[in-house]
Amino acid sequence: MKSYTMMYGFIIDPNTEEKVDEVIISYMKAPNTYTREDIVEINCHGGVVAVKRILSLVLKNGARLAEPGEFTKRAF
Repeated sequence: MKSYTMMYGFIIDPNTEEKVDEVIISYMKAPNTYTREDIVEINCHGGVVAVKRILSLVLKNGARLAEPGEFTKRAF
């Protein structure tokens, strides 16, 4: 993806091949971001079920939760 673009698609559970949610993915390439690192954002529906399932999938695939204040610390 080109930096500062959005892409429409679906989050798919790799184990069941089930569509979890319809999403928009945003990609921002370093150094033109708040933390000066590459950033990917997932915009999904606001329901608790979809958000929890997507969060669970990204954590299982190597992402981790940010610590409180981590983005400001990295930006500093």
